[in-house]
Amino acid sequence: MTTVTWERLAKRWFAAACTCAVLASSDCVVAKTTDSSDLWWIPSESGWGIQLVQQEMTIFATMFVYGSDGKPTWYVATLQYIGSFQWTGTLYATTGPWFGTAPFSTPRWSQSRR
Repeated sequence: MTTVTWERLAKRWFAAACTCAVLASSDCVVAKTTDSSDLWWIPSESGWGIQLVQQEMTIFATMFVYGSDGKPTWYVATLQYIGSFQWTGTLYATTGPWFGTAPFSTPRWSQSRR
């Protein structure tokens, strides 16, 4: 039996959403006025969402996922267009307290490359 972790599931959702957004505006490479910027979520599936912001040949992507313990993980990536409707970049996972927490505790913040 294969165990699916939140991290593996998040990577799959993240890749699928990025692919859907790019394919939905497949002429984005030809016409600079068309881009893949969008918000993706399903109201009946609270606990995760994706945002894509495209500028020219770069997409900044974010995804939040709440684990079964209620703790959030943010995934972020800067994606570069490599041709044939494909984008590439490094996926990072970040966790930590809300940025407005006073005093902010940097030891509680972490970032890891995926």
